[in-house]
Amino acid sequence: MKRILVLASLFLSINLFAQRDTNIQAITITGRATNSTSFSGANFVTTIDTNVMQNFPDYSFEQILKDLGGIDVRQRGVEGTQADLSIRGSTFDQVLVLIDGVNVSDFQTGHHSLNLPIPDFVVKKIEILEGGMSRMYGVNALAGVVNISTIDKINANQAKGKMILGQYGYQKFEGFAQFKGKTSTILDFSKSLSNGYEKNTDFDITKAFLAVNHDFNKSLRLSLKSGFLGKNFGALNFYTPLFPYQYEKIVNWLNILSLNYSKSQWHSHMAIYHRFQSDIFELFREGPGWYERTDSGYFVMNGDTAKFVPGVYEPWNYYRSHNFHVTQLIGVTSHNTVVLPHGQKLSFGGEIRREQIRSNVLGNLSDSVKFWLYRGAFLNHRASRLNLNLSGNYLVSLGNWTASAGVLGVYSSQYGTHAYFGGDLSYNRRQNRVYLSVNQSMREPTFTELYYRGPSNEGNPELKPEQAVTYELGLKHFSRLSYSFAVFYRQGKNIIDWVRPSATDKWKAMNYTRLNTYGFEVNMSVRPVVRYFPSVYFTYRYLNQDKVRSQMLSKYALDYMKNFASVLFLGHYRHLGYRLNLVYADRNGGFELYDFNTKNFEHVDYKPYFLVNASVWYAIRNGKIFISGDNLLNIRYYDLSNVQLPGIWVKIGMSFKLNGH
Repeated sequence: MKRILVLASLFLSINLFAQRDTNIQAITITGRATNSTSFSGANFVTTIDTNVMQNFPDYSFEQILKDLGGIDVRQRGVEGTQADLSIRGSTFDQVLVLIDGVNVSDFQTGHHSLNLPIPDFVVKKIEILEGGMSRMYGVNALAGVVNISTIDKINANQAKGKMILGQYGYQKFEGFAQFKGKTSTILDFSKSLSNGYEKNTDFDITKAFLAVNHDFNKSLRLSLKSGFLGKNFGALNFYTPLFPYQYEKIVNWLNILSLNYSKSQWHSHMAIYHRFQSDIFELFREGPGWYERTDSGYFVMNGDTAKFVPGVYEPWNYYRSHNFHVTQLIGVTSHNTVVLPHGQKLSFGGEIRREQIRSNVLGNLSDSVKFWLYRGAFLNHRASRLNLNLSGNYLVSLGNWTASAGVLGVYSSQYGTHAYFGGDLSYNRRQNRVYLSVNQSMREPTFTELYYRGPSNEGNPELKPEQAVTYELGLKHFSRLSYSFAVFYRQGKNIIDWVRPSATDKWKAMNYTRLNTYGFEVNMSVRPVVRYFPSVYFTYRYLNQDKVRSQMLSKYALDYMKNFASVLFLGHYRHLGYRLNLVYADRNGGFELYDFNTKNFEHVDYKPYFLVNASVWYAIRNGKIFISGDNLLNIRYYDLSNVQLPGIWVKIGMSFKLNGH
């Protein structure tokens, strides 16, 4: 069996390259992406590179994905504290996250999928693929894929840095250095922190990154990339408003060792990866000025002992322990593409991935081990699973026509063996492309959905994998005025949601519904004809969902972004540059708003909101100075229930870049 698994690790689900890519300055909507991910086929691929990120001098992944990628980024906090990705009405667990083509999605919970140890300066580009893509990227690519590519080619020695200060005690510092050579090196360190825009919304985030690349020759490269993330943040109302003073501490360490070969008609990417993450969740925040742990194991603040139900003094009602989780992810992956004669391409590959968690909450009861990051804590629950993906995809071009088809075979130690198919057909003429695609996809339940037990939420170990079929028809045009249009329909089966009969009941994870999603998207890019006129990027998206079953209250599945429109202006005049982003968002559904005075819930609908974000910068020798403002109209709004996001937030800063030889 071991030999079979080792041989199988030489393959991975990867798609084929389409024929054509048209750059529209820094934001591109195409049907193609980098070799590391082999995004392909007819579907939308939005590529955002460093040229456009420079127009967001204080950017975060969440802001870039929301403002430029058109993704519904549901934020619980700012500056990367925590955010959930949603593509075309998906839940946050249905979007696959890759770093340099390696699957780093979090199997504990999709809330952690953006816990990425990647500082700003290290990012080369971000690619967003919409639609079910399991046949190309394996398990969990049910609604779409986000790939973050890091810098790989170094042509000169260079140093960069930036410093930003802002409202609410905001500070951010980052330093970057790269050294060229046959063995090249990248170093980066960043720190950001804030006192918070409300009580218990403070954060402290540290990132460090090291990359070492060795070029054996022009065709063969060995790379080691290692990243560290330390993230501590106040989680005001994050998971329940009944306990507002929640707090979370994340430690994440990611290592990827990869070998890339590219010569003539053969391209291969192989990687071994490991990710460690610890997660301490405090329902009652512990620390000076908050709850203090006594020698008897209780938590006390200002004479009040932490309890689940106020006024009940039974032993079972006292809060005695935080939640501790340690996850280990290790995998081997390989992507291979062969260019064949007569417009043909063949892709094949595979992945072996082992997911394991030790916890005091998640998993099955097991032997007890000490948790070294917290005094007196023990982990006495455990769960693990093994996944093996094998796939092949074939593409052929005949004149103006291109067709591709593929299959993914999945073995899961938890759910057995399954197969998923898909294909697409496109017609290309001059600067236009019309396409049709049909793809099956699936997602396994997270360990939180399976095992969690808490005062407000309850998992379900009997959950089944989600399945979907996505149909898409679209048109793309590439020129100085480029646009794209797509209509899509996703049939979901066994969709997992957290549901409850009423606001006073616990949320429970259930395969409760068939969920059908349909809508359309319009994207447009205009490059200026007249000097100093801005580039303009426009996006509009409409969604609707039809839940076939259940009158239960839904926590996530039906709170989708029904209408979303964004207009982005990027321009410059001599040494002066500017960015203006106008966003309209109209979310479906509502939530149970908690009144802290009456201690009662009241159902409210999500209200549409309009945001204005802008930045201005002035180029100086070897750098720039800038000022930026988010939510300039000071709108108070919700992306998720009971978590109100900040009003206006102004920052100022400076950056520099020094080039060597």
